[in-house]
Amino acid sequence: MNRYIRRKLLRDIENTIDYWSPNELATTIGHIAQAKFCNYFQQITQIDENGFDAIVVMDITLTLNGKKITLKKGQKIEIKAKADDFVNSKVLPYDHDKKKNKYDWLLIYMWDGFDNDRAAIIPHDVFENQIINTEGAGKSINITPGIRHNHTNPVYTPLTKLFFEHEIVNLNLLENNGRK
Repeated sequence: MNRYIRRKLLRDIENTIDYWSPNELATTIGHIAQAKFCNYFQQITQIDENGFDAIVVMDITLTLNGKKITLKKGQKIEIKAKADDFVNSKVLPYDHDKKKNKYDWLLIYMWDGFDNDRAAIIPHDVFENQIINTEGAGKSINITPGIRHNHTNPVYTPLTKLFFEHEIVNLNLLENNGRK
């Protein structure tokens, strides 16, 4: 990007951000999350297509919580971001009718205002079977739910449990690896 345009864009954002609505901030975080995730991996390219946001250009193996997965060249990734600092909703912004069978992997990017971003990458069919096609599963996600009445341990939603099972290990190290 031209450095003058970049400087003006950053200045305009700095001067107007206090006037943005929570939804505008969350939408912006969605774009930032897409760019950040694709920047972490040279094997993944950001592309805005109907039903997915990135494409794998070279096989890549990722370490998840307790397992490794391989994303294959040509596979498509849908990226959904949550920015709970701005929007008081625990529901993942996902429109099943627009996304069904259009991607191979769903990346859920949990943006955090205190530099503790987290992300999980879930196979399309697993998300479909365990969340979309399961009665009562819902699309709520809350990684810090607190303790409900009559429980001594936190009670997690099915999507939150699925997030934990497929969470990318050491995402914060990827962000701090020196890439711009």
